[in-house]
Amino acid sequence: MTSYSTTIVVAVIIAKIAGLISIVGSSFILRDLFRNDRIKLKSTKNQIILCLSISDIISSLFLHVIGTWFVPKGLVYGSLGNITTCEVQGYIGILFYYSGAGYNAGLSITYVLVARYQWKQDRMKKVIPYLICIPIVIGVVVCTMALIYDSINWGGGWTCELGGFPVGCDYVNSKVECERGSRAGGFLLAGFITVSVYFFIIAGSMFLLFWTVFKQEKANKKFNFRGSMATKKHSKPVAVQGILYVVAFLLSHALHWIETILSHVFDNSASDVLLILIVITAPLQGLFNALVYFRPTYLESRRKKKQKTLKNKFAGEHTQNIANAKTTLQPEVHDD
Repeated sequence: MTSYSTTIVVAVIIAKIAGLISIVGSSFILRDLFRNDRIKLKSTKNQIILCLSISDIISSLFLHVIGTWFVPKGLVYGSLGNITTCEVQGYIGILFYYSGAGYNAGLSITYVLVARYQWKQDRMKKVIPYLICIPIVIGVVVCTMALIYDSINWGGGWTCELGGFPVGCDYVNSKVECERGSRAGGFLLAGFITVSVYFFIIAGSMFLLFWTVFKQEKANKKFNFRGSMATKKHSKPVAVQGILYVVAFLLSHALHWIETILSHVFDNSASDVLLILIVITAPLQGLFNALVYFRPTYLESRRKKKQKTLKNKFAGEHTQNIANAKTTLQPEVHDD
């Protein structure tokens, strides 16, 4: 019987649990988007959030929940599959992982156009088809080429991904000859460049959103009038919401990118601590997105509750004041 390290066993189990949590988070977003005759789907921003949530559900299911079950049997703890199941898992999982990263970039662009440049709905409709179609097309091209050249294999963790076999044969300084996926390094580089472009778009968008909020705060200190300031007042919560989506993306992707660079370029395998951190954060974007998505609803609910409490308090004080006034004005009755 093959023995596996405790770290790997723990990582496999955590990945499945975290993947399920992410699926639940994205499912709640979808449920909310499709409520009330799908009114929220008329928003171009929500259309991208829809695509992002679907991508997260599919990638989380194949890469994290199914995980080792589709990895060729005997390679890692819980592996029950074969080369075919590995390729199916890798193709679908990576396709929607790349698409999800692209939709994060598209969502960031949308927030910048709305919050900073005051784009309206009719103008946004012209760019939405590009923001939705480009990520999925790029993902299909990269994954299809990788599949043709046998470059989807077990990656040494809990899932199948872009890479050669045996693990590490496609690394920059590797002297091991690949049995499968001799061109995997090129496809991995193409995928990494693609995600890096998305990252720089997201990082640039985050900077612009931060700058928008900063300028608005500065303007609010100088001026206090209606009109144009009313529009800027609306742009601030939009910008903050966009920034939080960027943070959600970075929380779930940054460590995985660091590990990819360390292993493939510098030939340094991830430490046990880094591996556990990756397996906790990488599958959880659906949860992070859900927290950001429902944040305005929570804040609005809290604001209304606070207003109701203040109103009730004021009404109670007003009633008490009237009662006190009546008591004061009531004539005294003296006994003869």
